[in-house]
Amino acid sequence: ESYRTTLKKMAAELQVSGQFHMAGELPYADIPLFTSSCHIGISIYLSNDIMNTTSSMASNKLYEYAAVGLPVLYLDKERFVSRLKQYQWAIPVKTDLLSIQKAIETIALNYQTLSNEAENDFRSKLNFE
Repeated sequence: ESYRTTLKKMAAELQVSGQFHMAGELPYADIPLFTSSCHIGISIYLSNDIMNTTSSMASNKLYEYAAVGLPVLYLDKERFVSRLKQYQWAIPVKTDLLSIQKAIETIALNYQTLSNEAENDFRSKLNFE
């Protein structure tokens, strides 16, 4: 709960409270439906501790985003770029506002193409079921 409070406070300070929404806890089975209502997947891990490093290398989140056709922003680090550069819908970003803004603009201009590519890549290359 303190994390939720911290994020709400940060949104208020940045004057984006109207655009900030947290869904709360969802049953795992409901995640694809909820995720498909979004437009961009964010897979940015900043900490270098063992938990975040491991999570970022084996995260299903990126695949869950691709499965429902979401273009993804990910941290522009070699360990990610080397695995994701082949996917046009996976866009590396630095942590500065301009980098993130440019990536979002790129997605907005090419949304349908990137969305289709994400879903197609998931079905043909990334789905291991």
